[in-house]
Amino acid sequence: MASTRASTSRLPVIEPRAKRTHARRSCVICKIRKSRCELPDLNVPSGPDPLPEDKACHRCKVLCLPCVVDDSNRNQRKRKDPPTVSPGPSQGQETPEAGPSTSKKQEPISAGSSNTLSSKFSVPSQSSIHAIDHSLDLLPGLPIFNGQTLAADPVDNFEKLKRELGARGVDGESANTLSIKLHGRPLELTCAMLRVAYGRKEKRGKRMRLEDDEIEVDVIIDEAMTARLAPGVSQLMTYHPHLDDLPTMFNEYKRNPEPTIALLIATVAYLASTVLPSDSTIIHLRNQLTPFIYQRRDFLLLHHPHTFFALQVLELFITHCPFGILPIQPTNLHTLGVAKGVTAAAKNISNKLNFDKLIHQILAGPGLRHSFHCGDIWLWLALNAAEAAAMLEESNPQKPVQLAEARRITESFFKFTDEGTCLWQERLGKGEITVLVGRLALCDKIARLEEVLDGMARIRGVLEHSASDPTVDPVRGILTEFEEYTKKTDEIDRRHEAMMVMMQGYSKSIETGWVTYRAIRRRYEFSKLHVSGLRALMATHFLPGSPYAYPDLPSFVSPAHAVAYAIGRACHPPDIVRFIGGTSSVGGVTPAVQAVWEWGRRRRMNMEHNLAACAELAQTYQTYGSDLTGLVYACIVPLHECICIAVESSKILMEMEAGTIHILRSHNQLSKAVRPRPWLEIMKQVSQAMHNVSMMMHDDGLGGETLANGASNLIGSMVRVAEEWLTSSQEEAARQGTEDITLDPAQSHQGHDSNTNPQVYDSHRQSGVASHQQYMDKSDRWMAGNNQSSISHQQPTPTPPMHTDTPILNSPDQSHYKYHTPVLARLPVTTQLDGLLSDMFGYSCNPAQPPQNQATPQ
Repeated sequence: MASTRASTSRLPVIEPRAKRTHARRSCVICKIRKSRCELPDLNVPSGPDPLPEDKACHRCKVLCLPCVVDDSNRNQRKRKDPPTVSPGPSQGQETPEAGPSTSKKQEPISAGSSNTLSSKFSVPSQSSIHAIDHSLDLLPGLPIFNGQTLAADPVDNFEKLKRELGARGVDGESANTLSIKLHGRPLELTCAMLRVAYGRKEKRGKRMRLEDDEIEVDVIIDEAMTARLAPGVSQLMTYHPHLDDLPTMFNEYKRNPEPTIALLIATVAYLASTVLPSDSTIIHLRNQLTPFIYQRRDFLLLHHPHTFFALQVLELFITHCPFGILPIQPTNLHTLGVAKGVTAAAKNISNKLNFDKLIHQILAGPGLRHSFHCGDIWLWLALNAAEAAAMLEESNPQKPVQLAEARRITESFFKFTDEGTCLWQERLGKGEITVLVGRLALCDKIARLEEVLDGMARIRGVLEHSASDPTVDPVRGILTEFEEYTKKTDEIDRRHEAMMVMMQGYSKSIETGWVTYRAIRRRYEFSKLHVSGLRALMATHFLPGSPYAYPDLPSFVSPAHAVAYAIGRACHPPDIVRFIGGTSSVGGVTPAVQAVWEWGRRRRMNMEHNLAACAELAQTYQTYGSDLTGLVYACIVPLHECICIAVESSKILMEMEAGTIHILRSHNQLSKAVRPRPWLEIMKQVSQAMHNVSMMMHDDGLGGETLANGASNLIGSMVRVAEEWLTSSQEEAARQGTEDITLDPAQSHQGHDSNTNPQVYDSHRQSGVASHQQYMDKSDRWMAGNNQSSISHQQPTPTPPMHTDTPILNSPDQSHYKYHTPVLARLPVTTQLDGLLSDMFGYSCNPAQPPQNQATPQ
């Protein structure tokens, strides 16, 4: 009893520390509940990821909730100034906090602010916008300033980041599972990679608070500037047919000087200016518009004004600013995230305006022609298309409620009117060609989005049906959905191409940017369906009730729960290894495994085509042309989205190539891995082109980096890893006793001429190599095939029949690119950060130890 009283008497002594813990560190759950957060370790790093179970607070551990401690914003604000002040008592730190607004207001005006900022960099006269961080970027020949780099101590920073990621539980298997779940989500993937790549940096180069936004848009955008921006506004209409031209918007603004109209004008002007060369006038315009747009946008998101102009602004931001950042504007890449709140704000404002009810009234009005020419109809359609496109970035996409209604409306516009006329043809030659192209583009976008979302839902439905009825073959049903999706999208393509041919005589190539972007977006959507289908094919072996189910699976109450369990297992790396290495009851490959290999190769070639298209688009974005008035302009595209698609395409190709190298290594045939990789040369071009795009931004000395330059660094890191594969393959092949690994012309084309009899995965499974050494357990690497390398044809068993499609399996036409043979004597050296990125995101190909007694196929 005495000991019990003694222990209870100590409780009041411990409580003050717990209160201080709550005051300084608290997880999100405890903040919401306004309760004390009892963290076992006060030094856990802050971040958006849940803490491991042993680091979680008591409440989250008991309730089995994710424990997230994210106080980065608060720490940044407090720790920005104290390092410059001599250490002293806590009273001296209260004075700066008493008037933070005063210091912030004076900061943009103070002439000494630039000196303070530049002193934080190793390059005194340059910010990090144009300077290249060579500890991450690898492309040789890129310019650096004063021969210096910005990486102060990459080794120490790498170790610090590795410890931080380990404390969050983001290492090993959990990181690989996260990488798998990011497949088909290029925006989220790019954010995740940039957070890792830039997490080792000190939090420097943060953008300061924006300057005064009180500008007169009708003054800075005068008649001369309006005429110069006209080509860009016309190109914007090919994506947003609900927009008016600038003179019309200014007339509305003069009648009703509403803040959201001014914000719409400023946003349209900024986006339209991206097609113009960055001369002093355009730079001055962007510098004035940027703070105005950001602060008025924040006001809009806070207050949700009930105006249709606000909806137009938000629809522009969803398309061109998916991260909330204006194109070619710098930001803090370490804290980059998808701006999901913009879509939510648009839905809320639309509901407050009863927009759906208004649309139904318009549709019930005078007739089809009236609906076709009503701008509110196209704004409503654009908002639904934007919501559906944003849904593809979710981990479990659901079809928006209004998308089917939007598709029905757009399909009605392709029918003849009561008078027997075509709505599209009767407006040709009447000066509305940009609006017509935009309407066609929007109809096409809605049709494709509904098909991909419906296809994903039907694939999940196949699994649910199989879970409830063991006689249903889920593999056949999934492959049928692949074929149906291809058939339906081909019909959409034929209609779109026929309509574009009809308009090309009037369009003056205004649709160039849209057509190029559409091709990239279409391949991405096809890849998105591929990801869902391939994951569902693997889930067939983990689905209770399926004819392919393993015997050691639990039972579930409903098919929906069983499907969720199976898909979760399909994202688990050890279960992927088990699936790929499995055989049927008769000893051959299972239909699901065979389908995964076949459609995995098709996805690979699809990504090669998309990467080539991104390289071409990057060149188009920088290539300026002139119209009949002599104005010089480029093409408008959703730049940030295309950049992220290029990053994902590069990563997928790296994953699959790493798997191929691993298979060759397992068979002591690494000499076949020494060969040119055409897609690697395209990656170099994409990386350089993105860096050139980032140079379009005027260096204002405020720090930060553009998304284009960050993506250039990421792809550059992948190139460095791939180049390192060549030297490591040579060294390993030498250890394995390879006598001749010279790169002769016959060998260089070996992979592209061996599309028949693909036997890599079959021979790999039949060999005596351990299962954990056979197939990659991360990401897409288990899809590696021999479309670029050929294993020995002396196999003990024949390869299961595969349906090869030569046009799909062949590499994309890359003859219009200028390739340079890699110089083997001067390869870039990989860094520890390159290794961390490749390991966390599934394209690591670490050299194996010298082989011991490893079985080789006979």
